[in-house]
Amino acid sequence: MESKELIIDTSSILFGLKYNKNIFDIILENDNYSHLKILISKGVIRELKKFSNSSKKLKLQANIALNTIKNKNRNITVVDSNIYVDSWILSESSSGKYIICTNDIKLRKKLKSMGVAVISITNSGKLR
Repeated sequence: MESKELIIDTSSILFGLKYNKNIFDIILENDNYSHLKILISKGVIRELKKFSNSSKKLKLQANIALNTIKNKNRNITVVDSNIYVDSWILSESSSGKYIICTNDIKLRKKLKSMGVAVISITNSGKLR
């Protein structure tokens, strides 16, 4: 049986940090997901870098996320992608080998209609 991988969207990273919750820590502490390889597209990195030049709070959150992604102790792989993040997630998820973590409501609905496994982070730091 092929092992699933977890794709994390910018929305889940920033939503968690808005409530002082680090999505990467939450995944590592969750028995259902801690064993999964985490994928982030270069588009997510680009979005976070863009946000790191914005308002104080969003800037701090984006910089925390960028530093976490750079942390070599994590099971995070950055995937080379030059297309819009949502388009990349939708195209990758069609293979069925990914679980998608997103707090983007519109993207969640599209993914669920395709039969893709989708999770999100709550403001209390739970994965649902």
